Amino acid sequence: MKKFTLLFLLPLLSLFACNTEESQSGPQISINSLGTETITVEDEQFFAVQSGEALPLSAMIKGDTPLTEYRFEIHIDDGNDHNHRGKSSEVAWEFTKTILLTDQPMEIDLNTTVTEVPSTGIKSGKYHFGLYARDEFGKENSEYIDFYILEEE
Repeated sequence: MKKFTLLFLLPLLSLFACNTEESQSGPQISINSLGTETITVEDEQFFAVQSGEALPLSAMIKGDTPLTEYRFEIHIDDGNDHNHRGKSSEVAWEFTKTILLTDQPMEIDLNTTVTEVPSTGIKSGKYHFGLYARDEFGKENSEYIDFYILEEE
């Protein structure tokens, strides 16, 4: 009888254990601000930063389960307009940085400098900024916003 009860309960317990992970949607991300100023392009507001300046970020990441890492990704807007200003010797800038969280918090209030934008050699114009977050179950979410890198004055 004990074997029968054990064989019946084990699959049932594993079902509940898996259900916790499955119902969890992954970290929630909210980007509050990026850059040092705002500009208007075609009646739309964007965050912006001058080339050569630090790129500040204010964001919130919340998890249903402990967070294990977050990542920044930056790349030029590769939309159809292709109106990226700059000299032919300048290249589209890309940046990626991953931060591993050893203390595995449930919530992170980010007020940090992502990186310093190079002062020379990159195209100015519209870029995409992505903030990714991953939890202990490997669930990952991201939030993307567009911003502008302005030519150094």
